[in-house]
Amino acid sequence: MLDAFGGWSGLLLQPLQMLRGIASLFGPNPDTMSISVACLLALLAAIALPSRLRANHLDAWFTPIYAGLVLLWPYPAETGRLLLVLMPVLMLQAWHGTGLLATPMQQRLPAARRLPGAAVLVFVAACVPAWSTTIHRATLPIDPALAPYARTPAYFAVDTDSAATVHAESWARIVGMAAELPGVVPPGDCVYSLFPAMTWFLSGRATRVSEIPREVADGRAPLSGLRACRFVLPVNLRNSRVEVPPLFPLADLGSRASPVLHSEFRHEGRRIVAAVLLKLPAQAPAGQSK
Repeated sequence: MLDAFGGWSGLLLQPLQMLRGIASLFGPNPDTMSISVACLLALLAAIALPSRLRANHLDAWFTPIYAGLVLLWPYPAETGRLLLVLMPVLMLQAWHGTGLLATPMQQRLPAARRLPGAAVLVFVAACVPAWSTTIHRATLPIDPALAPYARTPAYFAVDTDSAATVHAESWARIVGMAAELPGVVPPGDCVYSLFPAMTWFLSGRATRVSEIPREVADGRAPLSGLRACRFVLPVNLRNSRVEVPPLFPLADLGSRASPVLHSEFRHEGRRIVAAVLLKLPAQAPAGQSK
């Protein structure tokens, strides 16, 4: 399970990723403002949590249990989506936390009683950019054949409508290529991928897929270490777990690997490669020279 987080360091940084996940609910691409609002929301909810636990409120028990599950969930890329469930509960707790802070001030400052409502309005207002982007992208004209692929988180998170269209087209082509794998990859052989579970599922669960080892992806080991499978599938997607460019390791392999399947398209005059199935070069057994 630790490999899913990138080792102990990644797991220890997961609380920060959870804050970024909350921030992503206020804006598709978390910035300083949305992260600050997320921190304020979490702080106010934390202030309210002890008193709500003492009062035996259901939400107070739900929050730490659910947050703990998300913290240890072995798919950190899904953190933002999973935390969406917690958002109404955090809003309620933030409203209560603001009330606890405002209570001592009410005798000297009567207007302080309005602080809880004001805090909720601030959090709702902070959601407007994300809602606006989501509505805009959801109504963006797109080829009907690509409509099923225009509902992914990345489709709504990329900066421009052009990039969103490229993402949807790439996704459609990746799905199509994965479906072809059982007819190309011999039984008993396997395919390397940075997205092993996704590739295996899209192949109809008919092709064995192995994850590219992290030490190869982050450069600590050479590509020659890819020996267990004879094929590798670079795709035009970013992996949240490893800092590698889309289509890794296509550029690094160069002409050493032979293309078996290739899918590309043109967008606004640019050539976009969506996915390539490569056959890795034969390597000498360990202990023998090439």
